[in-house]
Amino acid sequence: MFLHKISPHMSLATWILCSGLTRYLYPTDEELKKLVGKSHAKSNKSRRSDSRKTAANGEAVKDFKVIEPFTIPCNVNLELKTAKIEETDLIFQYFYPEYKWLVDFALSAIIFNIVVETIAYLFPNMLKNDISVTPLWNFLVIFFCLRILYLLTSPYWSSDDSGEKSVFLTFGVFFFVLAMAVLVVDESILEFNLDSGYEFFSDEAVLFLKKQGISKEGGAAPIWIFKLMLAIMSGFLGAFLGFPGIRMSNMFVDSLEKFHSNRLLVVLLYLNFFAPLFLTLLWIKPLVREYVTGRSGGNIYTISDTTFDHLRIAIILFCCAIRFVFTKIHLQVFLDVANRKIVRMKKEAGRISNITLQKKIITVFYYLTAASLQYLTPVILLIFFTITLRTAGTTDWDSTNALMRRLQKSMIVSNITVNAVQNLRHVFVSELVRAVTSYFTWWTCLTMFMTSAFGVVYHHVFNV
Repeated sequence: MFLHKISPHMSLATWILCSGLTRYLYPTDEELKKLVGKSHAKSNKSRRSDSRKTAANGEAVKDFKVIEPFTIPCNVNLELKTAKIEETDLIFQYFYPEYKWLVDFALSAIIFNIVVETIAYLFPNMLKNDISVTPLWNFLVIFFCLRILYLLTSPYWSSDDSGEKSVFLTFGVFFFVLAMAVLVVDESILEFNLDSGYEFFSDEAVLFLKKQGISKEGGAAPIWIFKLMLAIMSGFLGAFLGFPGIRMSNMFVDSLEKFHSNRLLVVLLYLNFFAPLFLTLLWIKPLVREYVTGRSGGNIYTISDTTFDHLRIAIILFCCAIRFVFTKIHLQVFLDVANRKIVRMKKEAGRISNITLQKKIITVFYYLTAASLQYLTPVILLIFFTITLRTAGTTDWDSTNALMRRLQKSMIVSNITVNAVQNLRHVFVSELVRAVTSYFTWWTCLTMFMTSAFGVVYHHVFNV
């Protein structure tokens, strides 16, 4: 309700698209006819034919304008007009409501996290007896991001073209196999701490069942089942990030071509593109943690493990901020695709129909919000995985004890229920939540880079 009231006046989503981006207007039929020198005047025979049709069909024909397809040379001297994008131009686009909701809700969640963290740091006793709801906000944003990725992919399954389906399945199978290989790597190399977190979770789960009078023979499920579930989810996430990665790669290549003379901007574009690869290296324990914490003995300037964790989170958020700064550049390059299509068309021989030419131009703009979601959704997903990693299982105030005290004061809740909630709290321990969040943060960085790298290779090999 709050977003619906404030978004018409202050909306980050609207500001991104409506504060400087320029779209290309398609030429009207009259403009195309002028270019090829066609006369607007009709012959007497055509006029007599039109009068007979009007008399035969009645008054309905008078207000009906028939669109007559015609062809023009591909090498016609056509210069596209431009116009600034306004919100009224976007409201009819298919994904605009989803785009506006996701970006504005994510911004609200970020502001909420900042406010809560600031209050907890400055006044630690103020929130001591309150229950933190920041994890709920973070999980909601993650859920909305996954939903948007599903909505962006679902049209490919309803189309007749099987190429997109094959690409989606290929990405899914590839990332599933890759996840299976990653999950068997020893924790001394990739520091997800999934093994120790699941072991602690299993012990607490068995103890909880015993306290509830439920005996389970054989203990908890083996860890390979847990890792198999993670691999399946990783495969789906990689498949959903496939097309956004390809879109990002196309924007990156086109940006390099457009700004090739600006060396500083080219360097920043490369840093923005390779940032996810750099972030994945931060989880390689012998390469980074053991070096900066002084365990390898090769560095005289060392930091603690806690400081390293905070520094890693700060670096991820900084890289996400850089990618957000380059949003407008990439989206404008995407809109320039319409003009590049016309430039390529002028180099071709033959003729093209007016309707086909107009579709070449207008379809680029009508896909703008979808392209914006493909660019921003992975960034938002990574941001909130990182924020969840920062707060997973740990808070600066004892919110769980506050919940226990509220349950104990209630006359409706029995002591058995209070004890069950207290025991269940120990099952979903912070170690497992933090390990899973750490893994998916790293996995999102990896899939973002690999899908974009695949798009760049595909672009250069097939020259599309």
